[in-house]
Amino acid sequence: LDEGATLTRLADDSVDNRPVYMVRVSDRAGGDTIFGIDKENYRILKAGFQTPRGWHERIYSDFVEQPDPRWVQPMRVRLYYNGVKQNEIVWQTFSVNKQMPDDAFRLPAPRPR
Repeated sequence: LDEGATLTRLADDSVDNRPVYMVRVSDRAGGDTIFGIDKENYRILKAGFQTPRGWHERIYSDFVEQPDPRWVQPMRVRLYYNGVKQNEIVWQTFSVNKQMPDDAFRLPAPRPR
């Protein structure tokens, strides 16, 4: 943890019928992030934090493990704001340490009107 951050153990809960440890990480600026950590394998199944749009929660599931390099990828992420589901992301494949073109994250040029 960064200097000045604190951990608070919250009441246990469940995420998608899996028992989780609930933990709050508070930073020195006053921000809180709450994590739901799977009791069996310690994967993060839930994360929640305040955003300009409201309280944001992510629910992670359908994990796939890649052995080399070792990586655990949630293939499904559900995103909520203020308790209302906004969208869901489902991966079909993923790569780790794959070379990416320099312009992969560059915004396209505006279209002429």
